Amino acid sequence: MRTKQTNSLVLLLLMAVLGSYSIAYGEGASGSWTKKEQAISGGWNIEARDDGHYLVLSEEFRTRKAPDLKFVLSHQGVGEVSSKTAMVEGLVISPLKSNKGQQSYRLPANYGDYATLLLHCEQYSKLWGATSLK
Repeated sequence: MRTKQTNSLVLLLLMAVLGSYSIAYGEGASGSWTKKEQAISGGWNIEARDDGHYLVLSEEFRTRKAPDLKFVLSHQGVGEVSSKTAMVEGLVISPLKSNKGQQSYRLPANYGDYATLLLHCEQYSKLWGATSLK
């Protein structure tokens, strides 16, 4: 027979395991951008919806315009990724819709396998900025 104390402990352990699962796969993750070549302001978060997970940029999102800005998932960490390496084993999510304001992008099912989200100008090989997903 379990006591209230044992039940509470089991519940806490279950919450810790499920919380770790969500963090490891980015669900509910949020953050800000690290400048590489251009400033990016505003935050982002990952939102679970009925049809998948989405990257949601805040209303305060702003960056400089460029002809070929794309969101890219990368296995490299924020500190190690550069303009030259941004596309190495990178997965393009989508072109940037607008250089300002709230917007959302559907993430691939395996987005949790990646460490970093990049905003990269592929045409000119310029890494705007990066943010950690972990």
